[in-house]
Amino acid sequence: MHRLRLLAIAFIAAATLAPAARAQSNPALALRPCTLPGIDEALRCGTYTVFENRAARTGRTLSLRVVVAPALGAERAPDPVWVLAGGPGQGAAELASAFLAQLAALRQKRDIVLMDQRGTGESNRLDCPGGFGLLETARLPELRACRTALEARADLRHYTTDAAVDDMDEVRAALGYRQVNLIGGSYGTRAAQAFMRRHPSSVRSAVLRAVLPPGGNILADGTRSAERELERVLADCAADASCNAAFPALRAELDSLGRALAASPARVRLPAAGSAPASELEVTRGLLYQTLYALMLAAPSRQMLPLLVHRAATEGVQSIAPLMGQVRAASYGTVPIGLYLSIVCSEDVPRLAPAEREGLRTAFGGMTAGVDSACAAWPRARNAPEGAAPLHTRTPLLLISGAADPATASGPADAWARTLPNAFHIVLPATTHTPFFPGCAEALMVRFVESASVAGLDARCARELRWTRFALPRTAG
Repeated sequence: MHRLRLLAIAFIAAATLAPAARAQSNPALALRPCTLPGIDEALRCGTYTVFENRAARTGRTLSLRVVVAPALGAERAPDPVWVLAGGPGQGAAELASAFLAQLAALRQKRDIVLMDQRGTGESNRLDCPGGFGLLETARLPELRACRTALEARADLRHYTTDAAVDDMDEVRAALGYRQVNLIGGSYGTRAAQAFMRRHPSSVRSAVLRAVLPPGGNILADGTRSAERELERVLADCAADASCNAAFPALRAELDSLGRALAASPARVRLPAAGSAPASELEVTRGLLYQTLYALMLAAPSRQMLPLLVHRAATEGVQSIAPLMGQVRAASYGTVPIGLYLSIVCSEDVPRLAPAEREGLRTAFGGMTAGVDSACAAWPRARNAPEGAAPLHTRTPLLLISGAADPATASGPADAWARTLPNAFHIVLPATTHTPFFPGCAEALMVRFVESASVAGLDARCARELRWTRFALPRTAG
């Protein structure tokens, strides 16, 4: 159980509306010294006002939270690094401590800009009690109540990727930057592509980590990737003598556990932890597979998956329920469900083929089964998103994929990169969805941003990356 607590700690570590107003000109964005949790220095913070309905340019306005970490060195480049967070639903300013730690090398010469995208963080966060649990089909009435509550302060049709990147470019101009270097991860790579498509002259270079390429579908493609990577984990365990000896019936145990939870979800008691009181958790098949998916997002926790499945199958789900609750809170609790639905219901669900739509009901344990019915009850943007169209750009691009990523497969990114004249794609072995820049990827990323060129980049150094051993019971191996 001590190892489970360590894993949970690793996961945990890993919005204000202005009154309705007539159109007014925004002055240059004024930044003031500020301190943020987990950061031991004063940064520069401010808010910038935009219209919620960017096309009408009238009515409700939004205050967007902006944080700038000034360059540390004496030599300061004029083009900052602009971070686009994942999700969809994570706020870059909200996660400032983690991003600044990962981008410390770039900050020697460049400012780092972190903005909470509309609907995230402190930029009118669109969330409701219950979070991703509201995607369970049985909780559809709660989801409808969530929509009603949010519509009192937001038109949910205007929280799209295109609107968000148009906000970004307005903030860029207000900060006085002519060009920026984009760094996006996961969904943030879709936002980066939208920014390059809509504001090409504002981009000097872009680093895309865990790439969702043009036309990529968060739901269909993500589910296929998750299924493939789960099969890879099971196969890797079977091929490893120690893992196979410890868990000889792993696949059968997982199948049996999934069937049992589908037939009858388990209600388990979660003990009090810290300031959180004891509570009850309903463990459904969907929650089980959400947990497996979250485990596969990081290499260390991926290697614990066989042990946890075996423990749940042989000792009951109560044995891993505290971990499931903590993983759910850490992995999904940071993503506001309202913003997530406003994105995927407008940009992904409409592009599902009939077979894909039907497949979501059972694929990967039915983890995304509730999204289709949730989107039927959620407002959608009136205009079709541009992100499904091919993107051809001469902007220097560095694409970084994990060979075992359960969310964004490397193959589609590789195919896209081959159509671009100024792109370099690295596929990192023994790497999943996180961290941003494992192994030598950080040095390659810094070299690329400094030069804004893919010339001379060599990914052979990534061969050093290796899986750690699978976690085993204390009496094994």
